[in-house]
Amino acid sequence: MKNLVKAVLRNFGYELRRITGLASLEGQLITLLKSHEIGLVFDIGANAGQFGNTLRHFGYKGKIVSFEPQSDAWETLNNVSSIDPNWFCAPRTAIGSTTGQVKLNVSENSVSSSFLSIGLDHLLAAPTSRYVRSEEVQMFRLDDLAPQYVQQGVPYAIKIDVQGYEREVIIGALDSLFGAKFVVIEMSLTELYEGQRLIDETISYLRSLNFNLWGLFPAFLSVKTGRLLQVDGVFVQERKYLG
Repeated sequence: MKNLVKAVLRNFGYELRRITGLASLEGQLITLLKSHEIGLVFDIGANAGQFGNTLRHFGYKGKIVSFEPQSDAWETLNNVSSIDPNWFCAPRTAIGSTTGQVKLNVSENSVSSSFLSIGLDHLLAAPTSRYVRSEEVQMFRLDDLAPQYVQQGVPYAIKIDVQGYEREVIIGALDSLFGAKFVVIEMSLTELYEGQRLIDETISYLRSLNFNLWGLFPAFLSVKTGRLLQVDGVFVQERKYLG
């Protein structure tokens, strides 16, 4: 019966598989959340709350703090999180390496909105990623905001999904990263946004901060070419203490 169900789903472009720590991003997150007894997740680039909803769907009951700069997405996020007493939607805020007003390019599909100019490869793979307007938003460093949410003795993790702006977020979160148990971050294999850092540089930089790569999972693939464009990476802090 299971093979029949799998065959039917494949005909519709879906795959049936068990969620385990080795098979999927969700499975690995479940394992890490439990093994590190995570009580707080910083959700940077929350969009409409998809990541938070995923955490709740798979049983995470700890605190979520979500940051989102795009106005329409933030409104949805705020509504979704408001019914969950342990999910906190921060005021509409961009997270980066500096403090001040910045311009956000808003994409037609919302999820591709970025502070960077969009690249041709991205537009070809996803035409709805095109920008349709811009918005002004206040930017802060995570290190400026995290202390009000972090509690002593409560382990936390950080998720970063910021459409090419990963390096800037990391630079503004060095103190916060020092205390994080693990990081989930979206990384590009090709320049989807002009001037962005690619996967090899991100892996190298996080390794220099004592985060080792534990998993890679496909996130964005071009239907036209079959090329993998973005992946989600899971990095676990393995700081070595001497003495």
